[in-house]
Amino acid sequence: MVGGAGVSDQWDGLDSQKFPWLDYEIQFEGPVLKRLNSLFLQHWLDTQGMIDFAQEPTTPAQLSGSTGSALLVTPGEDPTLRSSSIRSLYQVLIQTARQRVWLASPYFLPDQNTCNILKQAQFNGIDVRILTMSENSDKPFVHNAAQESYGGLIQSGIEIYEYDRSMMHAKLVLIDHQWVSFGSANFDPRSFFQNDELNFLTQESDLVHQVTDFFTASFADSRLVSRELWKRRGFWSRLKARFWLLFYWQL
Repeated sequence: MVGGAGVSDQWDGLDSQKFPWLDYEIQFEGPVLKRLNSLFLQHWLDTQGMIDFAQEPTTPAQLSGSTGSALLVTPGEDPTLRSSSIRSLYQVLIQTARQRVWLASPYFLPDQNTCNILKQAQFNGIDVRILTMSENSDKPFVHNAAQESYGGLIQSGIEIYEYDRSMMHAKLVLIDHQWVSFGSANFDPRSFFQNDELNFLTQESDLVHQVTDFFTASFADSRLVSRELWKRRGFWSRLKARFWLLFYWQL
């Protein structure tokens, strides 16, 4: 499982001799593959492919080498404004947090309701931090639009870090010291309301520790966006951001 672009020279930095994209890779083994295979076959049928229905029954999903931690698989198929399993997953996770919400999303364009939930979490004394891309991005116009929404979040005390060594492409949510969500979905309108996404949620302790280390190292290699720095954006940058936000639902 990778963030979505892990098979290219651009992703690994070979095309430019720069740093590879900031991302992660997770390998699955065991019973969970039956569940993932069934999702693949469902999509295969949607494209009028042919399959053999003599499939083995699925069994409870587990991570390879785990101690029995359950793995919740959340497909985000055919989402709508009224029904988005990915947005529901993210919002429920944030609202259940008691200590911290650390989230990584390269394309960070949450809707207003999700922003309000993040602000409320910070107001409740929860450590809310966001790791996202910087100007060193594969989609500069998305970064430009995303920056326009930083103000209210920063004012509420939420820390926003922009990774500037290369493109930041990881999609992760770390809740307290207990839960980690990972997969293909961003905090943006496409992932919430348009794309066919796939996310996983687990309490696997080894993975939680590794993701914690991933965040800690990434924050150290990133720029914390202060309110003063955010306010210093130039006139043309603000104007372009507001222009791109006219196309918010397509970004």
